[in-house]
Amino acid sequence: MSHAKSNGAAAATAIHHDVMLYLQQHRPELLRCRIVARVYADFEKLSNSKAASEDDIPEMMTALRHFAAGFSGARAQFDFTNLMNEGAVEDKISCK
Repeated sequence: MSHAKSNGAAAATAIHHDVMLYLQQHRPELLRCRIVARVYADFEKLSNSKAASEDDIPEMMTALRHFAAGFSGARAQFDFTNLMNEGAVEDKISCK
């Protein structure tokens, strides 16, 4: 498993753990509920902003894809989705 993929799986596991801990401490009546996490991103824009140089962009895109696969594969209700369009990301996360 690639480093990025294992980091994605670790991130999903950590989020799930922290949410469960919060529920145990503050809302125990919700412990039986399913936890769903959805992350939406524009991988191209994110790669361009995080790459050290233009030559690093393809490697960053690959790392993001692997991270997303690890995150999405770690828990059935967790998804990390590439929307490939900034407008689509805005529509998913904004309150209108």
